[in-house]
Amino acid sequence: MALQFIDKKYIAAILIDVWQNYLNTEKDPTSGKYYTSGPNNSGGLYGGLTDTLADKLAYDPGKYFFSPHQKTQMNATYDNRDGKMGNPMEKDVDVTFTWEDSTTTEHSKTTGITTGVTEEIALSTSFAVVEASFTTTISFEATHSWTDTETKTKSASKSINLPLPLVVPEGKAYQVVLTYNEDALTVDYLAKVFLSGTSWAYFDSPVNGKKIHSLDAGTLCKLINKYGSAKNPESSYGQNSKDLKQGFIAYKGKINATQNHNFVVRVFDVTANYDPSTSKSIPKNAKVVNQQKVPISN
Repeated sequence: MALQFIDKKYIAAILIDVWQNYLNTEKDPTSGKYYTSGPNNSGGLYGGLTDTLADKLAYDPGKYFFSPHQKTQMNATYDNRDGKMGNPMEKDVDVTFTWEDSTTTEHSKTTGITTGVTEEIALSTSFAVVEASFTTTISFEATHSWTDTETKTKSASKSINLPLPLVVPEGKAYQVVLTYNEDALTVDYLAKVFLSGTSWAYFDSPVNGKKIHSLDAGTLCKLINKYGSAKNPESSYGQNSKDLKQGFIAYKGKINATQNHNFVVRVFDVTANYDPSTSKSIPKNAKVVNQQKVPISN
């Protein structure tokens, strides 16, 4: 079974470089022709290698960038200081908001991957964020595409809808404010292509005492990393710790996830320092006359 996903011209240049470094020679390890097969039907430079795409993204759960923000979605003032709105003013205030949490995966162009690869890697996880003063969990779904450098995944639409009974006595000004937390999480990940099999080098004249040499894929990828043969900062090569004869190419990417939660509506008595020109600002020491969490519905 031949290479399906790794571009053969791309990997050929890397393998030639690593063989020449490994054997300390400038001779061509293909003798100009042994790319897919060699003498006696043995494998050639890359003809004895096979590749498979990983079905999971690899990431370090302890490494992330977390940025919490408090947002204000609704800020309305009901001024009944002159009593013209009623004595008292009674009104049902609709506290509503609809949104979609989103996750974006982004990566540089996956150099070396054959164009037209339609396979994707899906990730659904709950990520524990442990900070000095608190712990929270962000749940998200993400998709890595081998062809698109950016993929956005949105959650099902979520909303809040709360009819809030509001009573504003004559001579008072009340401010209704809806706040929520928007958490932003960035996680580095690796999307891997696994390499198995053997690479063969065939020389017209002996190198280090023989014309034919071979390396398993795991050792090969370890040497590619050692000699820097790939020359691509967006990918790395390594040996599979669970199977040392298998190697991998790891492509770097980022997951950016946002999650909205902790919706709270508060009613402030802003009468003492109310200024219509700055009605969106909550005066210092404004008293909270009502506060409640708003449930989220899908």
